[in-house]
Amino acid sequence: MSLIDKLNKNNKDPEEIGKAVLSIVFGTFIGCLTYALSFRFHIDIFGWNLAFVFAPLFAGYAETYLSIKLMDETTGAISAYLLFFVTVIHGFILANPTLGVNGITVGAIIVILQAAFPTLINYFFLVVVIGSVSYLFGFFKQWTDKLYYTIVPIFYKLIGREFVPKRAALTVDNFATNLEETDINDLGVLFMTTTHPWQVNVKEYIGVFEGSVIIPNENRFFEIKTKNEENLLLIRFQEAKDQALKQLAKEIKDHGGNGVLDLEIEYNIVGELIGDSFHIVAKGTGVLLE
Repeated sequence: MSLIDKLNKNNKDPEEIGKAVLSIVFGTFIGCLTYALSFRFHIDIFGWNLAFVFAPLFAGYAETYLSIKLMDETTGAISAYLLFFVTVIHGFILANPTLGVNGITVGAIIVILQAAFPTLINYFFLVVVIGSVSYLFGFFKQWTDKLYYTIVPIFYKLIGREFVPKRAALTVDNFATNLEETDINDLGVLFMTTTHPWQVNVKEYIGVFEGSVIIPNENRFFEIKTKNEENLLLIRFQEAKDQALKQLAKEIKDHGGNGVLDLEIEYNIVGELIGDSFHIVAKGTGVLLE
């Protein structure tokens, strides 16, 4: 719970406010002390003082430690934000206004931002950056495949030869060999697609759960050409769906449930560098039935 939520919950109790302020002041003091000592004793790497990294971190840790001891809750590491601005204003403007942009500078700024705004920076790198890279690799793969199948046939035609696209047949030995049959009727959980069952009584709603299975495709050139390949693909999808349901049932049973409402099965394609894999997800609301 953050400081604002804590104050709202307690209707701005003066004692709680005092404890929160004390925690923030303590964290800020530790951060400033760390910053001063790092500059005093020249704790640096390649001329870059580690105070820019450790001062906000130590401030946030110290504040969090004291606030948990005093209130059993965190105050949101506000001192880390304060130390972030202190280090930026002093280190980049007052102490060294001619600091150039280099790899160490950029890296340190990223670390400082991560310490001051962990959720935002983590989301940016984990979701935005990694998602963009994954998308670009997938787009690059599709673009190169399209270019290959456009230019190469023309070249073969010019030299008087027939172009035969690469293709690999799907067999039980090269496609999703890690899947196995699962009897979903023996899982101890009742699966229902409805949200309002009328034949059974719901004693408790537990929460939303999901189970997922990925069918990796290690061959980028496969195509479904024969009836046997089509049947194999359907069988693998059925096995993957049953395994996803098995995972879903286990999650719900671990939380004390024995039924699923609003069951949904999703089939997605996940782009990779080698080939497109299949992602099967089973999700629903876990309930305890009478």
